[in-house]
Amino acid sequence: MDIRTTMKYIVGLNAEELSSIPEVSSISALKRIVKPVLAGFGEGPAWFYVSPRRDHVVVPYYFCTCKDYTIRVMARRHNLSCKHVLAQRLSEITGVYRIVVLDINEYIKILTEILRMGISPTLRRLLYKQKTRHKGSGRKGGKKKWVDAGKSTRKW
Repeated sequence: MDIRTTMKYIVGLNAEELSSIPEVSSISALKRIVKPVLAGFGEGPAWFYVSPRRDHVVVPYYFCTCKDYTIRVMARRHNLSCKHVLAQRLSEITGVYRIVVLDINEYIKILTEILRMGISPTLRRLLYKQKTRHKGSGRKGGKKKWVDAGKSTRKW
């Protein structure tokens, strides 16, 4: 299995096929995929996966920093991809992801934190700021509504 085979496999999957994989659809539904937009440059080449315990760098179609990718895809060649790369693809197709606008230094810092520590406090802080900045206030019934930088609205 080489990189061309992997890319051909991932590009060939449609939203229905990806949604039928439970781990992939739950990641996408929970909006754990983050698309970085670099101020002045556009979309960043690597996306992020944010979970409660760990973060991963996901290069669309090609690579993920998770252990599953390292062991099952690269070393043993049992799988063509991991669930994070597939979830990134599903998120891209469906438009269900979060967007974070970064300058190049923040982007490099987040990549470095994930690669060194497995988690990025900087990314989490930025996502938390985005979430709280968009919260409504003074709504009847005490329900808060927030709109994240992605393409959907949630009620909390």
